[in-house]
Amino acid sequence: MTDPEQKGAPGEEERRQSRQVEIQSLPMAEKIKLAMTGDKEARGILIKDSNKQVQDAVLENQRLTDHEIVAIVTSRITSEEILRKVADNRNWVKYYQVRLGLVGNPKTPLPISLKT
Repeated sequence: MTDPEQKGAPGEEERRQSRQVEIQSLPMAEKIKLAMTGDKEARGILIKDSNKQVQDAVLENQRLTDHEIVAIVTSRITSEEILRKVADNRNWVKYYQVRLGLVGNPKTPLPISLKT
């Protein structure tokens, strides 16, 4: 017998991977537009994009939550440039978890870690 919850998990993973492939195949202008207006899943995929303009657009999204910012600053794949932009935003740095994530991330530049 199989657990019904386990049946849904592989289908969800396949859907998420197909969404990731779909987003990565978009033209650059569409990626930027999606980064500025997209949902949480799209933002999570696009913040990992290699293009800095797409990453900046994700940070400009008005629906970006504090939990997403914490996930961004604690991620080891986040670029130094993104960490600097998060550290420069007073609204985000006022949260302890964001400051802790910045200090704990090895890619955060030392002056930013000390200031935070």
